Amino acid sequence: MTEVSLSTNAAQFKFLHHTFTVPDGYELDLIARTPLVDRPISISFDDLGRLYATDSAGMSDKAEMDLLESIVYPSASFVRSYEPFTVLRKDGEDVTGILRKDAPDEIVLANGPETEARIARAEVTELRPGKVSLMPDGLEQVLTRQELADLLAFLKVAK
Repeated sequence: MTEVSLSTNAAQFKFLHHTFTVPDGYELDLIARTPLVDRPISISFDDLGRLYATDSAGMSDKAEMDLLESIVYPSASFVRSYEPFTVLRKDGEDVTGILRKDAPDEIVLANGPETEARIARAEVTELRPGKVSLMPDGLEQVLTRQELADLLAFLKVAK
């Protein structure tokens, strides 16, 4: 880091394309840079003065691969709050959906884009995690490469 100018009240430090002004008596030191920290998104200090930085390097690549995996293998893993659940009812019917409410009086499962199943708790014999995604298998086989790329781009922005 190069010191640019010094006044009686503040000091200015130039780093790359930025100039930082800090109060008199303080210094600005470079403590981490690429490849250790490539795309920092936040920093904080603990009670002992140690600096912690979170870095987002590689996040978009991983997110895109996760999205692609969720399309090609929809039941391989589930994103938290999108896990399927199955309710076994006393009448023998199974109802599957995404758990929206688990209350003493009722269970509500989202089982479509704008539909949900409300099941009175008195009618429930068992609530268990589902093993199969609500997203259909084989979606990548009915989409063209361009449609799949468009879907990935849409989902990436929609997060």
